[in-house]
Amino acid sequence: KLQFLYFIESRVWGIRKEMRRTLAALLALGATSVSPAAAIKTGPNITKVKPLTDDPATICIDIFRKAMDSGETGIDKSLAEDVTIKVLDDVTVTPFWYRDGELRGTAEWLIPKGYDSNKKKKSKKRILFFHGGGYAWYSPSDFYRPLTTRLAAATDMPVLAIDYRLIPEYLFPGGLEDSIQALDYIWKNGPDGPEAADYVYLAGDSAGGGMVASVALATISRTLDGHKPLNVPDVRSADGAVMLSTYTDLACTLPSYRTRVWNEATRTGDPIFSNGNTQQDLISSRNAGWAYIGRNSGYTLRNEIASPYWARDEWLSKLPPMHLIVGDAELMLDDSVMFAEKVFQAGGPSFPVLVYPRMWHDHLFYTDGCVNKPNSLPEATDGFVEWGNFLKNLHP
Repeated sequence: KLQFLYFIESRVWGIRKEMRRTLAALLALGATSVSPAAAIKTGPNITKVKPLTDDPATICIDIFRKAMDSGETGIDKSLAEDVTIKVLDDVTVTPFWYRDGELRGTAEWLIPKGYDSNKKKKSKKRILFFHGGGYAWYSPSDFYRPLTTRLAAATDMPVLAIDYRLIPEYLFPGGLEDSIQALDYIWKNGPDGPEAADYVYLAGDSAGGGMVASVALATISRTLDGHKPLNVPDVRSADGAVMLSTYTDLACTLPSYRTRVWNEATRTGDPIFSNGNTQQDLISSRNAGWAYIGRNSGYTLRNEIASPYWARDEWLSKLPPMHLIVGDAELMLDDSVMFAEKVFQAGGPSFPVLVYPRMWHDHLFYTDGCVNKPNSLPEATDGFVEWGNFLKNLHP
């Protein structure tokens, strides 16, 4: 698969001038990619994937603009084959809670076929998954099984998907505390019951990607804001993470919130979250941040745990290896790209950020091309391959 380094003017990406000069020199010498060693010296390994398809993307974009339902229309319905779903009805992974009279808080394991043989090996690896939805919507069992079963299949690792408490019933840090409690659980328990893990990885999309970063930072800092302590026991940090279209800046200050506004004339920009008006997009995005932390909570949109982009360097430098996937068309593009750059500048790991041209928010949900045609959107299927390779190779 061909890849080439993607960089544009710093007013969009915020990449240092000296870094751009180094990368330009490499490309001028005929390089089609930058080696891991070069990436460590110059910054995060940000690559723009070679376009893999065209027509399926156009079909999806047209569907999104017509429905305007946050991308729910066209989402995958098929599940990955040979993955077993084990619902933990009688196990308390996180607190149970109610919404509209329905009991919530039930977690579930997604267990790949290969787990039966893999579990006999010395290494026991597990993935803890946090769903997205702006910290307000969804659960592991509604729209998410197509994604979580594919994640389990791609990695050959069991995935524990949790139903953490959501807003408006529970503001920050309710969902965060549940997620840390689930991290403690997965370190001690596997799909077959009590059994210590050798390695635990975090995964999440959108707000769930933000939760990945928040959990990692909270287990490092042991605080909610640098001062207020966490209301959960000490938990061992995760060993790595994968994130899709992650949400790291509740304040929505990063350039892509302005540069990826939908343009109806050119059919470019964010087809899911943008209405074509920059100011209205910003107001809507920031209101979502305030809804999560609460306007009267005493926290701000730049809280160092709830809004990971704003975390202090001391904490960012201690983050585990991560792998980020994002669409080039997203309003939240820079929540991935510039977050990775900031982690590197803080002395943290240099990790891959894959930017897929023309792709929208959470594009891995659409492997069937928005029309139930199996594996018709290569950019989506490719993302699962990338995640599988990354996590399998972290601790071989």
